[in-house]
Amino acid sequence: MNLLMVIAVFGAMLIGEWFEAATVAFLFALSLALESWSVSRARNAVGALMDLSPATAVIIESGAERSLPVAEVKIGAKVLVKPGEKIPLDGKVVNGHSSVNQAPITGESLPVSKEIG
Repeated sequence: MNLLMVIAVFGAMLIGEWFEAATVAFLFALSLALESWSVSRARNAVGALMDLSPATAVIIESGAERSLPVAEVKIGAKVLVKPGEKIPLDGKVVNGHSSVNQAPITGESLPVSKEIG
């Protein structure tokens, strides 16, 4: 795309269309600025979502509860989430039921009921 823009500006200058060359250069610079702005906003939004998730998870091993950093929880581990707590990892409900506030992720305005499965 950069090469095409350079060719367009250079071509317009060769044929003496200075206004068109300036317009193409301006619009290309504007598009780069808008792209940078939107990427920055997306990066900030993802960072904000990452800040919403807890840093630790309570796992159940051999009937005992143990707190671990989320990065150290192994696939298949049973994670205990008490009412009102944030869910630290993706998973499947294997015991109990409750309502979960998914608003920060999905925008759902009401808590969603979650059951086994």
